[in-house]
Amino acid sequence: MFIYEFFAFLFAIVTLFYLPGTFLLKKLKLQTNLLENLFLSTTFGIVVFTILEYAFSWLKVDILALVFIVIIDVITIKNKLFLNHKWEKKDKWSVILILIFSLIFATPMITSGYFSTGLRLLGVNNIDGLWHLALINELKVNFPPFHPGFSGVPLTGYHFFFFFLLAKISNIFNISHVNLLYRFFPLLLSLLWGIGVYTLIFAWSKKRAAALWAVFLTMFGGSFVYLSHFEGHRELSLNSGYGILQPSVSMLNPPFAISIVILIAFLFSMFSYLTSRKSAWLLLMVIFAGVVAMFKVYAGMIIFGGFAVFILFELFKKNYRVLLAGIATCMIFLLTYWPFSDKSAHLIFYPLWAPHSVLASFPWYGYEEKMYTYTRQGVIRGLIETEFYAFYIFFIGNLGTRIIGLFVFPIQFIKNKKLPSTFSFIVFCMACGSIIVPLFFIQTGKVFEIIQLAWYFLFLISLLSALGFAFFFELKFPKPLKAVIFLFIIIATVPSAIPDYRYYILTSGGFINGPGYDAMTFLSKIGSYNQPVVKMPDYNLDLTSKELTRWYNEQSLSMVAFGNKSGFLNNENITFKEAKVEDRLKFIKGVMEDEKKYRKNKAKHKDLPEQVTDRLKDKKIVYIYSHNPMTIFNSSKRVKNIYNKDKIYIYEIN
Repeated sequence: MFIYEFFAFLFAIVTLFYLPGTFLLKKLKLQTNLLENLFLSTTFGIVVFTILEYAFSWLKVDILALVFIVIIDVITIKNKLFLNHKWEKKDKWSVILILIFSLIFATPMITSGYFSTGLRLLGVNNIDGLWHLALINELKVNFPPFHPGFSGVPLTGYHFFFFFLLAKISNIFNISHVNLLYRFFPLLLSLLWGIGVYTLIFAWSKKRAAALWAVFLTMFGGSFVYLSHFEGHRELSLNSGYGILQPSVSMLNPPFAISIVILIAFLFSMFSYLTSRKSAWLLLMVIFAGVVAMFKVYAGMIIFGGFAVFILFELFKKNYRVLLAGIATCMIFLLTYWPFSDKSAHLIFYPLWAPHSVLASFPWYGYEEKMYTYTRQGVIRGLIETEFYAFYIFFIGNLGTRIIGLFVFPIQFIKNKKLPSTFSFIVFCMACGSIIVPLFFIQTGKVFEIIQLAWYFLFLISLLSALGFAFFFELKFPKPLKAVIFLFIIIATVPSAIPDYRYYILTSGGFINGPGYDAMTFLSKIGSYNQPVVKMPDYNLDLTSKELTRWYNEQSLSMVAFGNKSGFLNNENITFKEAKVEDRLKFIKGVMEDEKKYRKNKAKHKDLPEQVTDRLKDKKIVYIYSHNPMTIFNSSKRVKNIYNKDKIYIYEIN
């Protein structure tokens, strides 16, 4: 089965993404070399396929999207449009290195979903991974989607295009959502990331060394947290101990990973437009910018900001057609992101919360006590020193060795006596925006998740830093000294990545198997997805509001992820205001109270079985999952026990 799915996925890449992307680029008369074509055609194909499926899904005729794709494939193959791309032989060793980097880069996600004696979900995937799998199952069946953990409640306030994409591929080729999420797409995205960065920086700088530095830094760039370890503070995470997650585990967040790929394609299109002035590149910018928010909303904020700066520059040059491009981008955004947006979401001004939070997390520093003392006693010098230390830790500490390349980057302009290009300035502005916003604002909902914007800051700064490193190593000084400095930079860069790779590769625990997994597998093979299942708490649970809330918080989306049934009440680990948790807990509490009444006195409460069954049917619930036998259903003519194994009971309402 795995062999079939692997080759089916390769077929999907070629037929759904690469060939349609190549066809469109050819029709737009855009000239690219082989590597550029592989990256841009595949990425553009992914976006176009998603848009087509999205549009036709609203009309409930999404099969037409596949018809369009097949027609384009036939035309592309018949006219051999995928041929005639130049291959630079000098890129051979660069490509080999990119392939190695990409395989390593994808490893944490691949091993996190390893299936041997069971599915292994490690680290963040033990929570987020279940949400992602559940959302794919939901989108395979329903559009517009409902909450996978709250059956019948429309989903809003979440960017779901990546999972929508996986759902459609799973439906078309019958590929497991587990393999798509944990094996196949991590490899594809890491390859696109590596090739995309390489082609962008090479086109920008004409230097292969700069392009390879960029691939290395964007994948494995690290912070200086290990310096704190040398000081004895080993409780700090080498990856995120200074407040920003470093890029080595980027594949564990698939929406972020694909948004980076789209960001690269957007930047490549912008650079190509600024250098060639072909309007077709502007069209690609519009499509990438308009749709990216539904892949990752933070990427939408970054790209929209960069596009706005680009438009201002063009307006100064009296290029007024960019206004049409801006309007078109907004229209695509409104048609994709706006229908599912949380209209009440907004930013809250909270200046410098991130660096202050980092200092507050240092148990040895005593941040709260220092700030209290300095503020009460008016010690201005102490306040200034604390703020400077916070700045040093958060900026210099998180940038790590990238700060060296970033420092050297502007020196080349001074040496060459010329100003940075418009493109360089826009990339710098995007980097500034991606760090200024999370420095001064938090958000409603998951308030501190806006720090994810800083992940884009590290990515964009890595591009600039790579150009600085390449320039530095072009300077004339002894080769042995160059080799020593090179090794020093590499050794000083990678410590952040090592613990995470060791954890995700070598950890043997975390397998999802056993009685619970067997029961969910049983559920997945019967009925249909839109037959909700409700999980009942333990019979001995105290049915107070506090205990029920605690029980709910301990639940997960595993039932939806692996049982392939929408859930009546499952903790999604994201706070959505439309999900009325209290109401559904109240309903479950009522069923359990009636179960207890019936157990104590069946004769007195002989009408309860049918009453409870009616209430369940009113909620459209079809399956009941319990770790205790539900005696109230033994007397119901419409409910039967269909699974009884290892103290797990599943009931079905006929």
